[in-house]
Amino acid sequence: LYWMVNPRTYSNITRSAGMEYNLKNYVLGNLVEAYLESVLDDRNTKRYITRSSMDVKLKHYPEEILEIKASFETDSLHAQTVVDILDKSLENAGGGALDGQTFTKIQQHLVKDFQHKSKTNKYWQDILETRYMLGKDFHSNYLSTLQNITVDEFRAFVASILAKGNKVT
Repeated sequence: LYWMVNPRTYSNITRSAGMEYNLKNYVLGNLVEAYLESVLDDRNTKRYITRSSMDVKLKHYPEEILEIKASFETDSLHAQTVVDILDKSLENAGGGALDGQTFTKIQQHLVKDFQHKSKTNKYWQDILETRYMLGKDFHSNYLSTLQNITVDEFRAFVASILAKGNKVT
């Protein structure tokens, strides 16, 4: 009955920023995606949403750009609340409120994710396409690049995305 009485809202938020197409920015984009996924999975956010997805892509064509897309389903009353939570989380990360322990957990999650994905055909198809079609190697030094990124570099990366101000809701 709840689902029939309360109207559902599907929301999409997109942020973009011009970004050089390289391994470090690719890894930083993956860190942003993992961080925002953890925000959406947090129980304080989860109580407002029934479904969500997060997608961060570093694109090379038609221009080099980083694109962050968040999609979620909620009731009409809480749509803006979830948007505010995501915006505040990005502002906190870019403003220095993200602590080293949380950042380390996100890095460890990405290491496990890398180990899992590198066993799939889809992963290797994407890696080979990027390597031979674009001349970029996003596999060989992925783990070392991930482990060498500091929390301060992550903060600066997020701050640079926010400074562009390119957001569509």
